[in-house]
Amino acid sequence: MAEPWVSSNTCIEHLGVSRDTFYSAWKPIWREGTHFRYKNPLKPRVKVWKLSEVEKTAKESSRVLARRAGKK
Repeated sequence: MAEPWVSSNTCIEHLGVSRDTFYSAWKPIWREGTHFRYKNPLKPRVKVWKLSEVEKTAKESSRVLARRAGKK
């Protein structure tokens, strides 16, 4: 069975980080389709997250994250 997509609040609570860290500091590393998708593609405001991918990326070393943030 496929992994469910979770809300932003659930993701933030699971990681144990602040909203500012999740949205501002880590924003460049999140990729649409891999880490998140829009709940309603016609109104792209609310995101839902794939918890396993977010957790895997958040645990990578700071050097890897910095390199990934530089790519767009």
